[in-house]
Amino acid sequence: MSRTHREPIKTLPPPSGSADTTSKMRISESIQNELYMRLRSLTRFIRATCMLFTSLYKVW
Repeated sequence: MSRTHREPIKTLPPPSGSADTTSKMRISESIQNELYMRLRSLTRFIRATCMLFTSLYKVW
């Protein structure tokens, strides 16, 4: 019983290096998501402006 209880506890604390890499990965992922969302909004804005310009051009 004591062995089975001790084994998982040993595996729980990860080495500092791996923890740092995981935190960096999370940070980069959040930044990528933010950039992606901004890019999507920017493309939407450009599309809207293009449509507006084309409609104005047709009117002219």
